[in-house]
Amino acid sequence: MAQKIEEPMDGRAFAPVSGEAAPIHDNAKRSVSIRINTSDYGRIKVMARRLHAKEADIFRYLLQVGLSKLSPLLGEGLDDRTYFRALADLGPDIASNFGVNAREFVMLVSAFTGRQAPAFEAEDLELLDLAGSHPRMVQARLAEVCGRPVAEHELRSALQDYLSMKYQPQVTAS
Repeated sequence: MAQKIEEPMDGRAFAPVSGEAAPIHDNAKRSVSIRINTSDYGRIKVMARRLHAKEADIFRYLLQVGLSKLSPLLGEGLDDRTYFRALADLGPDIASNFGVNAREFVMLVSAFTGRQAPAFEAEDLELLDLAGSHPRMVQARLAEVCGRPVAEHELRSALQDYLSMKYQPQVTAS
């Protein structure tokens, strides 16, 4: 039975959360067609030449890296630490690549996992939105609330720590 893919008015396609298609269990390869901009294709060609590899191998590698990065959203059991890491790591990228803001991303992750998301403050959702487009603003805000400077290379881990500290349920000693 083929799964119907719903298409919203803005042209993005998605599978409904309930009744998701079962994973494919055969080893057959699938052929896909994608459109990429000229500069990205040029970078792929250069990488293939430098590595003495086929362009198709570079595409497959990039697909594996991308799927690996998205893997927290594919897991059945998403613990609190993984949830906040997914928000901090993937939220800015998903926002910039798919036009989804932090509030929509939190709702999507909640729908995928079937768990209730914490009630995030608007300022924290704004931090998630700005992390991809204006990292220096987020660095300054995190430095202010954390009481220490935040280096650019540790921005997402600092954001994850901040969200975990603020929203993760505190375990009380019995």
